[in-house]
Amino acid sequence: KDARHERGLWRRTTLEEYRKPDPQWETIIDLDALNKAEGENWVWHGADCLRPDYNRCLVALSRGGADADVTREFDLANKTWIKDGFFRPESKGGLNWVDRDTVFVYTDFGDGSMTTSGYPRIVKQWTRGTPIEQATVVYEGRPDDMYIAAYHDDTPGFERDFVSRIPSTIDRRSHALHLTTRGKAALAQFKRLAAEHERHVAEKIGKANREQLLRILACFT
Repeated sequence: KDARHERGLWRRTTLEEYRKPDPQWETIIDLDALNKAEGENWVWHGADCLRPDYNRCLVALSRGGADADVTREFDLANKTWIKDGFFRPESKGGLNWVDRDTVFVYTDFGDGSMTTSGYPRIVKQWTRGTPIEQATVVYEGRPDDMYIAAYHDDTPGFERDFVSRIPSTIDRRSHALHLTTRGKAALAQFKRLAAEHERHVAEKIGKANREQLLRILACFT
């Protein structure tokens, strides 16, 4: 932000350029120009760009800085909004990438879909090209929870989905972490790999050495 750009610029530069005393920046979105073109009062609420190419981004914009915002899909390579791309109407909530054609959506789906705190209670998985009404439920929180969300971890070899549950400020209970279908499959794979690794080590060092190793390790617990 500056005197000429009250709402600010979303811009980028290379790491090499950034290290210079006076780096040259490339403007991606000029919020003031966007507001003028659309007759709006958008305030920047952040962007989530899809790895590894970072060419598609989910941009959150708020009218006047309110908690409620919209999410729109943006083509970072061409610096244009995606026609008929992912779009979440104005509400408290958000979108998070699963892959190029799938997102998690947590927002106001209608009666009963928000918590008593006014935040999303339900997370759904939404496929590109389908109405948001056809998104499938992933998780439903309690009405007295504060906020429910979901996100995808795309770390190679450890891809998994998470549900985030923020309980009410007056909730003093302990809560369990619920795995999604993909999470359960990933956990089963990790258990198999761990068992195979343990068998491999046992074969290499022998039964007697394994038992001795376990006794030594037990001293550090």
